[in-house]
Amino acid sequence: FQHDINFYTNLSQTGNYRFDTNTSLAVPLTKRLSFSVSFVDFYLSNPLPGNHRNNATLSTGLGIRF
Repeated sequence: FQHDINFYTNLSQTGNYRFDTNTSLAVPLTKRLSFSVSFVDFYLSNPLPGNHRNNATLSTGLGIRF
């Protein structure tokens, strides 16, 4: 299990900020096979017009050791 969170303030325009978070979990299924799932979220307090404030992704995968 791994989790990271970062927070960035905008020093030139106070009140604006962004943060990102990443959470991952990898589970061994067998000696050579593992399963992983990850969630990534990016948030921007003041995006450009026409863009979303939040961008989230959920991904899964299989790992094979050689």
